[in-house]
Amino acid sequence: TAPTVVAGPPASMVAEHAAGRWSAILPTTTRDPLATAVVMLSYLEQVRLGPSADPGTVADALDQVALACAPRRDLAVNPAKTLAIGLADTNPVVWGGSVLAARAARRVAESIRRSSGRTAIAGEVDQLLPVIEASRPRDVFDDPFAGGAGDLRPVLVVLDDGVDDPLVREERQQLESAAAERGVRLETLTSEAPTDVARYASLMLSGTYASEYL
Repeated sequence: TAPTVVAGPPASMVAEHAAGRWSAILPTTTRDPLATAVVMLSYLEQVRLGPSADPGTVADALDQVALACAPRRDLAVNPAKTLAIGLADTNPVVWGGSVLAARAARRVAESIRRSSGRTAIAGEVDQLLPVIEASRPRDVFDDPFAGGAGDLRPVLVVLDDGVDDPLVREERQQLESAAAERGVRLETLTSEAPTDVARYASLMLSGTYASEYL
């Protein structure tokens, strides 16, 4: 029988209820769900039940993002500031193809809403396509200063974690083609971290920096 594994504060109600002969408690002191998830995934990797999730690799990926997106780093070489400029005066539509990229997209959209009060959505391709397709084609004669917040156009933000899957490629092509047809700008966030979990953490933190700059 596989043991039950629970991560949480040792004195929490969850830990107390989970305690038993066939359970393992991973003590945590943080309220950060990412940190807790890395601890859990690291344990599952050690018992050969989960993917590679070395905490050091994840920490290195986060450090690289923090250095690249630091407030004192110039706009010309700061990907988060560049993305924030691309999101200005738009309603972001955020998409990630893989399971982890999709989760990162939801977290980034939530961060944009919380930080800026801007409308931002994330979801599956069949949920986002109608939003893009409903946007009227861009007219080069439009007055850029006309209209209000309700007239903001969408911008497609793709979170690319390097997963090379035929379905992911097809869905991404559908979104990008629809965006190109209607003159919807495309912004892309990428990560070159060595593991799936590290790339997820990198994308999420990059998007969080961008939302703060926005």
